[in-house]
Amino acid sequence: MTPSSTHSSQTNSQHHPFYFDPNSTLWHIAKENVLLLGGGRALLLQIAHPLIGEAVYEHSYFREKPLTRLRHTLDLTYTMAFGSRDEVLQAARTINRRHRPVKGALSEEVGQHARGAAYNALDPELGAWVLATLIEGALTLYSRFVGPLNDDMKQAYYDDLKRIGNLLGVSQALLPDTFTGLQDYMNTMITDGHVVVSRRARSMAPYVLSLHKPYLLPGAYPYARLTIALLPPVIREQFGFKLSRTEARLAELFVAGVRRSLPVLPSRLRYISYYHRAQHLLKQHQAALGE
Repeated sequence: MTPSSTHSSQTNSQHHPFYFDPNSTLWHIAKENVLLLGGGRALLLQIAHPLIGEAVYEHSYFREKPLTRLRHTLDLTYTMAFGSRDEVLQAARTINRRHRPVKGALSEEVGQHARGAAYNALDPELGAWVLATLIEGALTLYSRFVGPLNDDMKQAYYDDLKRIGNLLGVSQALLPDTFTGLQDYMNTMITDGHVVVSRRARSMAPYVLSLHKPYLLPGAYPYARLTIALLPPVIREQFGFKLSRTEARLAELFVAGVRRSLPVLPSRLRYISYYHRAQHLLKQHQAALGE
């Protein structure tokens, strides 16, 4: 199913039970399992913001139970993409409730942020950075692993994700109108010192990449090296990661191999389980309507 590049996700809900239209660009992109390879990249970019890194360091349990946290995060994320209106609103309430007690102060001066600067997980400006990393990350991974996206499709995906952001307290007024503007915003945040990797963020990187347990290394190490290769160079350097020419070349060969393999991969393996569930519910809904 290929969406119209300018397809609205706000069509008449009597034709489907979902928050976003099944023909939306959001569904077209988010259904790809391969986007999960960008999870570590997105989280590293998020904690590269010192206030977000501090909040995660002080309040998250991902260092103790990384797989549990990952499972909960993925469930909420994909529910918001492929869920019904009630499911999406409930997921948003759950995320906002979990973020409500996350408050504190920065433990060190980092970039433009003074020691003692306050953070609040419900701060819309911090939410805007998190949302930006998810949007940019998904479109970057899709373009590299799946295929090119034209500007209209990128904009349609961006517009849908802004709707999700609005449910999480990120007003659309805080975000640029266009995806190109979002890219400029992210670059400016990095170059002007608002996003600078702190010592605490660097200490969390092995947990993000699952390198903190020796028994995880055989599977985690290749994923970690791929994640490092996918990071923007300036953020890679700030985390202290090194990437050799050989590793960069191997990463490119891996990306090319995946890209060639996806068209022949069975849909049950290629697409995320939440998408398959949504397709099943859509068929039931259409059958009930006699469509």
